[in-house]
Amino acid sequence: ISTAPVVTAPAVGIYDTTPTIVFDTPVGTVTSELELLDGSGVSVLTDSAGNPITITGIVGNQYTLTTPLTPGQYRVRIRSYGDAGGLIISNWSEPHFFQIGGAPTVLGPATGLGNAPFFRTVDSSPFISWQGQVAGETYDFWLASITTGQAVRVVRDLDTQSYQVADLPNGHYRVWVRAENGLGEFSPWSVPYDFQVATAPSVNPIGASFTTQPITWNRPVNTPAGSNTSYRMWINNIDTTPAQIFLIETDLTATPVSYTHLTLPTN
Repeated sequence: ISTAPVVTAPAVGIYDTTPTIVFDTPVGTVTSELELLDGSGVSVLTDSAGNPITITGIVGNQYTLTTPLTPGQYRVRIRSYGDAGGLIISNWSEPHFFQIGGAPTVLGPATGLGNAPFFRTVDSSPFISWQGQVAGETYDFWLASITTGQAVRVVRDLDTQSYQVADLPNGHYRVWVRAENGLGEFSPWSVPYDFQVATAPSVNPIGASFTTQPITWNRPVNTPAGSNTSYRMWINNIDTTPAQIFLIETDLTATPVSYTHLTLPTN
């Protein structure tokens, strides 16, 4: 047999960990032999002693792997035999390259407090980003509120590796992402990623000199009036060095949000 087989499948980017290798064989083929290597050129197929092997005696024009592969890059090639004794052998086919993708990796909010990865953000409309594994993927995005136990946003067919969620109230959230290739195959859902939105209240302007004027502030972004929210207020006397803590009040729940302070020092 002078003509080598041609490997036609699997597709370049897949999620199936036991893919079917499909190939066209020359006329007169009796059986075929399959070699599978990983991205670094090391044989994936080994015997019980760990020695590299090929799969021989394949009848027909396809073979489904039985041992699951891990996500990564692979190359496969085939050669055909024209007699039962294995004396008439074709050349090896050109190598066929493919990649098995896994679940995307969620990176969380694009900005936040502390160092990346950010698990806490003061942005009420954060960009949530992730990393894919296979070229040409689209993504499904699912965001749920841990605080309320409800789904917040489900979006299909995103062609970017980030998504901005607008106007999130303060609370704890959980996000999942999965990928889809051009063949309609889906990756597993990502490992869930938890993060917190914690926007700060804003204190209203206070006069330069006052005695009993209430201290008032605005609720954090998107916190509805009457919600189960309490506040902690901290007052420092900065005329001293170092600054002296004058008052700490906790569990303030007044509506509107305000506090009529004790008499402060006049200096």
